[in-house]
Amino acid sequence: MLRLDALDPGSRRRELTLLHRAGVASGFGNAVLAMAAIVEGGRAPDEASLLALARRIAQGDPPDPDDGAGRLAVYDAFNNPDGKGTES
Repeated sequence: MLRLDALDPGSRRRELTLLHRAGVASGFGNAVLAMAAIVEGGRAPDEASLLALARRIAQGDPPDPDDGAGRLAVYDAFNNPDGKGTES
């Protein structure tokens, strides 16, 4: 990750700590893929986004590079397990 090389020491420490936390929770490879996807999307990784995306990747739901928004069907299914109601 060349992006880490360009960061000041404090920011580098913060991002590596985030990467470590996500790696412990979802596997290091999944955490790296999640961080790369967030950075490629033009955003700075934050803990909540990184943990959530790494978890999704670990569960077999990788980010769709053509999908700028989240996959709302996943949340619809979670919030509406009986399949009643409307979808987003």
